[in-house]
Amino acid sequence: MKNSDQYRICTVCKVKYPKTLEYFNNKHNTNGALFLDTRCKTCHSKLRVETRQIQDGIKLLPEHIKKAYMKSCWCCGSEDKTLQVDHDHDTGSFRGMLCKSCNVTLGRHYKDSYKGAKDAAAPDMYLTYLKGSLWRSGKGLK
Repeated sequence: MKNSDQYRICTVCKVKYPKTLEYFNNKHNTNGALFLDTRCKTCHSKLRVETRQIQDGIKLLPEHIKKAYMKSCWCCGSEDKTLQVDHDHDTGSFRGMLCKSCNVTLGRHYKDSYKGAKDAAAPDMYLTYLKGSLWRSGKGLK
């Protein structure tokens, strides 16, 4: 076994850990095969807590605001009953509500960032959404 096969760098904290179940959770891909998560257990737990806090905060919003902002995807506009909370993976701050397709596309193909999407020549709807989320968060474009 090569040395690089024995270690994995967490995609969140960038720390190098042994590639074992002590540091990484097992996950299933779409075919049901097992693989190790790309985030260490500590970062995985922190992100789950942050996502739960965001979702709990949304549950507390008045009903008329929920209806206005949560009936269609903020990126593509499709009406979806199961919108997902989109958040900045670096800060945990809320960015918007997305359909599964947009959420997965932003995360897998554009590294969840405006720069990643722009560098990959993403369609305008993704660039517009990410640009808007940077403006809403007060970060500006990077």
